[in-house]
Amino acid sequence: RARDAIAAADAALAASPAPAAAAAAELRYVRAQALFDLARHEEAGAAFLEIAKDPAAAPSGFAARARYQAALCAFKRGQWTAAREAARPLLSDKAMREEALWLLAQASSEEGGKALDEAIESYRRIAAEFPESSYAPGALFRLAHALRGRGDWAAAVAAFESLAEKFPKSDLAPRARFSAAHALGGAGQDDRAVVAWRTYLRDFPSHEGAEEGLWQLGVLLLRLDRRTEALADFDELLRRFPKGARRADALLWRGELLREADAPAPAERALRDALAANPREEVARDARFALATVLQKSGRESEAAELLQGLLDGPAAASRFTPGQFAWLAERQIEGGKFAQAATTARRMAELAPDDSWRQTAWTLAGRAERAAGRAREAEEAFRKACELNVLTTSAPEATLRLAELLLARGAAEEADKWFRLAVERCAAPELQAQRIWAYVGLGRAALARGEKDDAARYLSTVCLLYRDPEILPPVIEETARLLDELGRADEAAAMRDLLAKDYPDRKEGAAK
Repeated sequence: RARDAIAAADAALAASPAPAAAAAAELRYVRAQALFDLARHEEAGAAFLEIAKDPAAAPSGFAARARYQAALCAFKRGQWTAAREAARPLLSDKAMREEALWLLAQASSEEGGKALDEAIESYRRIAAEFPESSYAPGALFRLAHALRGRGDWAAAVAAFESLAEKFPKSDLAPRARFSAAHALGGAGQDDRAVVAWRTYLRDFPSHEGAEEGLWQLGVLLLRLDRRTEALADFDELLRRFPKGARRADALLWRGELLREADAPAPAERALRDALAANPREEVARDARFALATVLQKSGRESEAAELLQGLLDGPAAASRFTPGQFAWLAERQIEGGKFAQAATTARRMAELAPDDSWRQTAWTLAGRAERAAGRAREAEEAFRKACELNVLTTSAPEATLRLAELLLARGAAEEADKWFRLAVERCAAPELQAQRIWAYVGLGRAALARGEKDDAARYLSTVCLLYRDPEILPPVIEETARLLDELGRADEAAAMRDLLAKDYPDRKEGAAK
């Protein structure tokens, strides 16, 4: 009843005869305290300062108490420096020292910066000088947090552990154990952090931080490569907190660990459950990525490709792809006739490729997709980028040959001839015979495009005589025979047709490709 107290104090102070000096000081103190209780801190602070200066208040002890309350009013108003300055003189008063140290520590913490040193020192003094007081647990807790904020992990852990050991029944004890374990993990002392988390979970199994403790423990065990233990702790988290905030995170890692253990069916279930648990964006992204990997390994390539395609939109997601996964996805998309998607995938691969070898593969895939889509200009550009890189990967022969073919198709026979010659060199391996054949055919057709029919006939005749391929060569032999007829070399043309009849009796009639 603060307002009634103010009215009563005012009446008593105005009474006649006036109250004695000491009684008047006490009445003014009661009135100031009532103003404080009404949160009228500016008025209360001024009133307390007046009482502190009144000699009549000194014998009763109200002067020192009034100085403290004035400091507290400044604190309540956010005047941290004023509160600190008002509290310091009270440190020499034995009766007020504990409360003054607490107020000084609180105000210094709020002010921050250089004042944090005084906060830390004040908390230390409270814990050392008043170890049994009600302020001691809070002082140790705030001391530990302040030390952690300064990066003094070892001292912070010591303060947290001291609180838990000295005040095991305090409400702050489980929070101290939790914070100590967290601090150890933050300091990179993973083995000690694991022990600290297990101690916390053993001593306070029902504390509000238990779910987070299990999660942090699992993450630490992963960092220590103790994956079997980590899986057990994630399972325990899911058992104890089936609707908890960490459900999706735990399911994601359960799926990842089961995938690593070559258990695709339970891994798939865990990852799908993670996606159904309303996860954060980054958890959903990682779960889709892991699920795609499981599906890919299980032979469900179409579903895996669809999931991976959906992950390409965000830069954070795409950065998780390995170059091999990019290439696999682009090839599946080309095989499925999704040429535009394949080109996008390949270009993203080129953008994020770790080196020119993978970049050459990426641009070759982009060119293949664009060529299949009938986009000759874009295909030529992509193949040219692949060929201009100073590396020779397994993609180089394809890129070189396709660039030459596209150049020839648009009438750039001279430049095409250069790239066909390079393709002949790059397709020398036995497994690339089909591409080598097309490179020689390309040289013949480039010569023909330049009007050099004899050179064209020489290239085409050579490839027809040197190689055997029932798919490629029959129409090329027919093309060569027709060219020889045009040149009046009837005997050579007849020999070509005899070769065709002898070596490819089951050929299909048709124009040369």
